[in-house]
Amino acid sequence: MIQHRLGFSFAVPIVIVGVVITLAGILAAIESPILGIVLVLVGPFFWSGLYGTQIDKSNNRFREYGSMYGVKSGQWKPLDKMPYLTVLKGKSGMTVYSRSNRSTSIIDDRYEVCLLNQSHRTRTTVKKFETKQEAMNYCTTLADDLNKEVVMYNPAVSEKTRSRRMSK
Repeated sequence: MIQHRLGFSFAVPIVIVGVVITLAGILAAIESPILGIVLVLVGPFFWSGLYGTQIDKSNNRFREYGSMYGVKSGQWKPLDKMPYLTVLKGKSGMTVYSRSNRSTSIIDDRYEVCLLNQSHRTRTTVKKFETKQEAMNYCTTLADDLNKEVVMYNPAVSEKTRSRRMSK
């Protein structure tokens, strides 16, 4: 089983609030056990929310999962429907506002190894990397392991889209 956690379900500041709520619940349990238990149950909701991808090679299937309190859920799909692997460049970031309403944006490049369907219109991120070389190395290794072909991302353009582009 190949398993990769891709990130938290909530933004980092909310995850930090969840940790603080959990710690406050532990401390509150000394004075008020009921309040402490409630806080200890609510806090992990925010920091245990994760998402990722699982590939089950033995049963030839994969799924994108969401996880809450460590319980993973997501629909298993056949791996045969995704015959290709590719590396895509993406961006992730956030904008922070000061008290004077000035914004600062932090944007980072990342490279994602993705499973692709026949037309390249459906993709599933398997793992994220900081550098293109790391992503390419992993993509090649995974392609050999899963008997998939590494391709350049090139989605098929429908006839309707092609005619609409020509009319402009």
